[in-house]
Amino acid sequence: MVDSAKRGVSVDWSCLPSIDLGSEGSIASNAVETKSVELNSENSGILNDILSPATEVANEPSVPVQNPVIPVPQSTLEALEQRLSKYQSIMQQAQEEGNSSKARRFGRIVKQYQDAIKLCKLGKPIPFDELPDPPGIAYFPL
Repeated sequence: MVDSAKRGVSVDWSCLPSIDLGSEGSIASNAVETKSVELNSENSGILNDILSPATEVANEPSVPVQNPVIPVPQSTLEALEQRLSKYQSIMQQAQEEGNSSKARRFGRIVKQYQDAIKLCKLGKPIPFDELPDPPGIAYFPL
């Protein structure tokens, strides 16, 4: 039905189940259950134990995390090479950690990018839909 509506074909929505919206046009009040907790002397001690360390952490000056700025690639070849280097560094890190499964997985991705770079240099079509996107890397300039 949704596909038909997207194509512009008229759709009969009357066969879909309706939702009881109540008299004010909102979900019926008996469908929503609320609970409240009373704060007494027993709970306040526990609450203070939880909140004081959290408040101390929140008040500490934060050290700004510097993300490496990756330049936006100007060509498809440059984008492929950026992504290849990113995956090679992840693969190398996994090998150093002794995580052979992760290293093999990223090794296969590195091989895909190496093949895509060869295709790009030969001027052949590149299967972009088969290449995974690493986080933090800019789009492909097409």
